[in-house]
Amino acid sequence: MNDMKTGLVQIWERRRPLIEQRLVAVERVAQDLANGRGDLHSQELAAEEAHKLAGSLGAFGLHQASSVARETEALLRNHAIDIAASSRLVDLTHSLRRLIDKGPEST
Repeated sequence: MNDMKTGLVQIWERRRPLIEQRLVAVERVAQDLANGRGDLHSQELAAEEAHKLAGSLGAFGLHQASSVARETEALLRNHAIDIAASSRLVDLTHSLRRLIDKGPEST
């Protein structure tokens, strides 16, 4: 079982740069929306990135992070994001960052 966990961590390390890119894209759009600079096209692209994050994170056993990514995606797919929703979106990206930084080692 320890070998399997070691293998998972190795795969995680190889996939981590792509996961990081996706997270940064979502964080950037969340911040833009919170600052009133968001646009629909960027929001849709970020929703796709959040969707991909949810799947990848779930595959690595990061179920809480996957759930946060799904909630993030749902908010981004709502085209009418108000101040409260944009604030929630920023909070979700902070949570997602923290959970991803822990990685699968802690599962």
